Amino acid sequence: MSKQEKLARLGLAVSLAGCFYLAVHLFPVSVLPIEGPDPDTASTAARLMILFLLAAYFIKRRDASPLADERDRSIEARRANAGYMSLALMIVVCATLGLEGYDVFWRSRSPAWLGSGLMFLMFASLVIHSLVGVVHYWRDRR
Repeated sequence: MSKQEKLARLGLAVSLAGCFYLAVHLFPVSVLPIEGPDPDTASTAARLMILFLLAAYFIKRRDASPLADERDRSIEARRANAGYMSLALMIVVCATLGLEGYDVFWRSRSPAWLGSGLMFLMFASLVIHSLVGVVHYWRDRR
């Protein structure tokens, strides 16, 4: 397993955990005793990002194999394209929701909710970015 494949799997695990954590706080359900997001919610999710960066650093440093070959570069280009396009699409959809009829919804949300919502969009795009990499590496092995 190459370094890039390990990083794709690690990124998927961490970004799914962050996405789930923020989704539970942003969209509470009656089963869980969690209220809406507070100012610490987004910073806790940011700590997950720091954890990912530290783990990625140790994976790159520990493994003696080369970082990337042509296959890895091709998969990384597809991953980046999918991640950026999904983030752009999510932001455009959220911006157009504020045009008509949803202005009351946006005004009713606290700044902590909006900050956590943007962090949720970032984690969702990272989930797509990592998932595309994991799928391409899995398909390449078959």
